Amino acid sequence: LYHRINAFKVEILPLRSRQADLKLFAKHFLETANDELNKNITGFHPKAMKILLDYPWYGNLRELKNTIKRTVLLEKTDEIRVDTLPREIILSIDEGSSLNAAGSRVETLKEAAERAEKQAIISAFKEAGGNKSEVAKLLDVDRKTLYNKLSRYNIDI
Repeated sequence: LYHRINAFKVEILPLRSRQADLKLFAKHFLETANDELNKNITGFHPKAMKILLDYPWYGNLRELKNTIKRTVLLEKTDEIRVDTLPREIILSIDEGSSLNAAGSRVETLKEAAERAEKQAIISAFKEAGGNKSEVAKLLDVDRKTLYNKLSRYNIDI
């Protein structure tokens, strides 16, 4: 069956490699979230857009869409600001610098553990060539646990 389906292969670069597309998708998801949540956010503060552009978006479009929707829901001004973006995105971009939501340079142990776990999953996927059974073996977890973690971290590989 695989060889029948795989007759024509289309490869698309990940979102992190297509910054022009990312801006278009972010604008589209902003408009969609405005409609769904009955809000009127007009755009992105330049620093917030820079963070969005610098973030690796391992979850690709699904992660971007969820992030924009969450941010629109929480935003109280007419544009998306840095301090409204999810803390884990800000910290992953700007570790150790003065720019983060709380104005603090310290990452909590929970955040550090989650970041390390997410990175371990992504590395295992690269090592296993995307084979989820092999990834679960490499990480020494069962497949159900792996699926739960993929969902939790919005990893769409």
